[in-house]
Amino acid sequence: MAEQRQQGHGHHEPETYEQLRDSSTGEIGSAWQTADKQEQQLQEFYERLKDDPRYTDQHKAELAWQKYEDMKDRILTGRQRSKKRLEERSDSLWLQSVPMPPETGLRTTNENRILMTQSEGTRIARKIDRLADSPGPMRPSTVETLKAEYAKGLKEGGPRGGAICRAVVDVADEFSIDVDDVVDDFREVRHRKLVQQAERSALMSRTIGKGLREPPFRNPHEPSLRAGSYASGASAAGCEERRGKILRRQGAERTRPRVRLLRVRAPKRRRRTDRGRVLRSRPLISRKGT
Repeated sequence: MAEQRQQGHGHHEPETYEQLRDSSTGEIGSAWQTADKQEQQLQEFYERLKDDPRYTDQHKAELAWQKYEDMKDRILTGRQRSKKRLEERSDSLWLQSVPMPPETGLRTTNENRILMTQSEGTRIARKIDRLADSPGPMRPSTVETLKAEYAKGLKEGGPRGGAICRAVVDVADEFSIDVDDVVDDFREVRHRKLVQQAERSALMSRTIGKGLREPPFRNPHEPSLRAGSYASGASAAGCEERRGKILRRQGAERTRPRVRLLRVRAPKRRRRTDRGRVLRSRPLISRKGT
């Protein structure tokens, strides 16, 4: 939901990655900042290792990749935790930004209210289908129909009003209509602030990377380039040899004289008479002149 939500209910100066990260607080900000600090330390280790004259290139590569494997899981786990928490916060803030009747919510676990929501959703969907099939050029848009139903739910209030509002949101999602296009006209200042906070949390979540830069050294556990080149060359040579054989065989087939097949006639059938004598069967189609 956080990734699909539209941005920009106002124009703001874009923030840098560092500004977004440093403004994050609590457990989310701590995990995010710690992961970035660990990656920075890892990059500084690579730089010191490059200029260290005590080690050979092979040993530098081994040390760098060993350090990378030791730190990789911790860094990626911290970032993934922050990313997930930011997505959850964004979804929670957006749910709060949707106006609802007092003492109702956009989500419910009450079975009776769930049934009421489903019933209202069926009614609204049938209404939209009926209006779409109505004659005449002035047909109401689906968004306007949903807005009217949402206003009705807010005005009625109580359990049924909440069911109508929830049903409108469900139907909008079913018809691939952005829910914000339906409910935004009913938002107050406090709702719009929640929308901005939700969008910012979603932006922060998308900003956090999923990967980690590898060391600037060749991985000592991978096969060498020479071996890889030799294997590739051998494979390519084998392919060329097989391809040549196929082409030669196809060429031989094209130049080979075509042999005309002779049709072998089946022997005539014989029938046995009651007296035991064997007589030749008459042909099924008589010849001309006979």
